[in-house]
Amino acid sequence: MSKACIELSQFAELIDRIYQSAYSPREWVESLNAIRLAFCATYATLIVRPVSGHDPGLMVNAGLADGQGGGVVPAIEYYSTQSPFIGMSSQRIFTVQDLMSEETWVRSEYYQTWCAPRGVHHILGVNLQTLDTEGYRLRLTRARSDPAFSEMDRQLLALLIPHLQRALHLQTRLDTSEQVAHVYGSAIGSLSVGTVTLDVTGRILQMNSIARAQIDAGDALRVSNERLHAINNQDNRELQRMVQEAASHANGMEGPVGAVSVSRNSSPQGLGVIVQRLGPSASWLNGRHQPAIVLFLRDPEIKTQPPSRVIQQLFHFTPAETTLAIELANGLSLDEAAELLNIRRNTARAHLRSIFSKTGVRRQTELVRLILNSVVSLGHQGDREAELSSLY
Repeated sequence: MSKACIELSQFAELIDRIYQSAYSPREWVESLNAIRLAFCATYATLIVRPVSGHDPGLMVNAGLADGQGGGVVPAIEYYSTQSPFIGMSSQRIFTVQDLMSEETWVRSEYYQTWCAPRGVHHILGVNLQTLDTEGYRLRLTRARSDPAFSEMDRQLLALLIPHLQRALHLQTRLDTSEQVAHVYGSAIGSLSVGTVTLDVTGRILQMNSIARAQIDAGDALRVSNERLHAINNQDNRELQRMVQEAASHANGMEGPVGAVSVSRNSSPQGLGVIVQRLGPSASWLNGRHQPAIVLFLRDPEIKTQPPSRVIQQLFHFTPAETTLAIELANGLSLDEAAELLNIRRNTARAHLRSIFSKTGVRRQTELVRLILNSVVSLGHQGDREAELSSLY
């Protein structure tokens, strides 16, 4: 009688690897490979999303025959739609022998089309259910020359099921939080607002690309010993005072502590900085190395670059009206915009009359306020905030 290829001393290491995959999804290949070895299996496959409509699905495989040891690949349509294991109840451990005779199995179209060409004969499977979804499917396989999966294999899989489900649930929750944070971060970046997050000691934890560019400019702010400083001594004293005040009340209510205009060498207009204290944290680390303060940075001279497509859709402008509206929003007069766009002043005036008619405003200043206060700036797409990667 066959038995699972794992010692008791290895079980804790396997569980640790499974939970580590929740925090680093790319490690699921290694986790599945460890599971594959524990069950003396040729393949271990986790179907994350089955094929559905235009979605090619997603599965993580360990033991691919390409010699690379496995990877994240599209789910196989035939495997998803023709498998005799579709409809199995969650958490029920099954083998082929539980569902059909050996003769029926080897004669089935699924076996001949999918399994036999890949050396798959014995299958041990379970459908996993988390608090979020029932879509995960784990499949372990062996070749025909190998022994069938035993009762001991079933018992080992039963021990792994709750850990697999919890790890997948943790991964889903973390991924959702990261996606929401990415959306908010992209919105802040679209408004050309720099953000710098500090811990309770004032050490920089993270900054977005806008803040990084403002610091790299080197004419207002600098980083020294992992802390943010203003180049101007007087501004720096005020900035450090506000950071210290925010840190001293790190467990207080969330809210702004103060604002300072940081002098720049390249412009008479200072860089605006707002220091805000984050709300109390439930972290067991007592605030150390956890976000406690956030700084918002804004360059008052930065030009607005709203996406043309969004402006057209929002206000029903023509392409020519859109380009003119963008330049007016950037502070140009009608004559300056006409010259920049290489159009006649009368043409520009005609476009402006049409813009007024479509927006219901009567003055250029009202138009600028309308555009800048609209959701147009949030329509930016691209790589302004690329710090957070996707799940796979």
